[in-house]
This record gives sequence, structure tokens and C-alpha cells, in this order.
Amino acid sequence: MKSEISVLRYINSDGFTTQRDIARLTGMSLGNVNAVIKRLILKGFLQKRLNNERVIKYILTEEGKRKKALSLHEEYTDMICSVSSFQRNVEGIIKSYCVKDRLTPILLGEEDQLQGYLIGILNKLKVSYKILDLEEFERLDTFDIQSLIFVWHPNLELELKRRGTRYLNILEKVDQGIII
Repeated sequence: MKSEISVLRYINSDGFTTQRDIARLTGMSLGNVNAVIKRLILKGFLQKRLNNERVIKYILTEEGKRKKALSLHEEYTDMICSVSSFQRNVEGIIKSYCVKDRLTPILLGEEDQLQGYLIGILNKLKVSYKILDLEEFERLDTFDIQSLIFVWHPNLELELKRRGTRYLNILEKVDQGIII
């Protein structure tokens, strides 16, 4: 079933998809793609068209388009649920450490999507924070006792441990399933 969905996802509605294209895009062998396509044709999800005497093209039937759309809907719904769960966990962690314990979060790490996400949550919760890049971190000797360093990349943990600095790896905490 999963291989059928993978093949359906890579069939273009314009009908210009070959088995070789699908094999390359999905990482499946050409033989597996051939077997899956035969099943999809039998189920009424695909039609094959002879483009010329050597090239066969595959197009989605209306039922195939529906099946593909349902698969995409399910996948993106699951993805949104995962992101929502992640956000609730991060918010719970921030509320516990920064609101309840009155610690100022210091975001330490590269400016990336996760940093932007954390900043968004901190702003939403009206929690003031500081941002340090690696160079600024290297120049500091100590941190305010009312601060807690938040990291999201494991490479930074070694240096923090070496210095004996108190920190929290936000992703590790979320992965532990700790909802506070």
C-alpha cells in the first residue's frame, strides 16, 4: 500500500511520467515500480498511454487523483498534528522554566528555523529572552543565575558541559515527552 501511494504521488497529472522517472524519484527498483503500476492499473487508479512506439506514459484516473489527494490530506494532517504537539510541549517547557521559575532564556545557537520558532513561542508567551551567537558565548565567563541557556543543537552541549554551564536542550526535553 505504501509503495502504491509513493508511485501515485509521483505520477504527474499531465501524463508525462515514465516508470524510469518514478523509480528515480522514489528510489524503488524499476521492477518494483512495474509491479506497483500493474496493481494500480488493475485497481483503476492509473491508465497507460503509448506516447510513441517505445515510451509508455502513465496518467492518473479520476479515482487515482482522489486516492492521491486523500493520501496527501492524511499526510499533511498528521504533520500538522505533530507540529501542534511539538508547539504545546515547547510552550509547556518554557512556561515551567521561564514563567514559573522566572528564568530568562538565553537562546544559544545558529540562527535557523528552530531559533525562529522558539522566538515566536517566546514572543507569544510574552517572555523576554536573550540571543547569543557562538562568538558572544565564547567571550562570556559566567551567566546570570536567573538565566537558563536553551540549545537545540547537540554539538553545543559538549562545550556547555565542559564549562559546567547550566543549559536545557529543548529538543531533547520535547523528545522525552515531558509536557509540563
